[in-house]
Amino acid sequence: MEFLNQWALPILILWPLLSSILVFLTKSEKLNKWGSVLASLLPLGLSIYMLAAYDYAKGGMAFVIDVPWIPAINSNIHLGVDNLSLPLIFLTA
Repeated sequence: MEFLNQWALPILILWPLLSSILVFLTKSEKLNKWGSVLASLLPLGLSIYMLAAYDYAKGGMAFVIDVPWIPAINSNIHLGVDNLSLPLIFLTA
């Protein structure tokens, strides 16, 4: 579960972009509808997992990832969830 804890937020951010490209490239209208429904289940499942796995007693940041982005200017991408933003993630899923 360490992989999921670390990569849940990047997956939630990038999955809608990737799934919309796949749906756009398909020709069948029926496949587009079912593909969209199935693609929306991943963010819902990840947000439910994050709600269940978050330690509310401890609080603070969880599901933190810090990845170097542009090393020349020492720029990083830092993502994390706290107890205020976690329900908002669930609402948008």
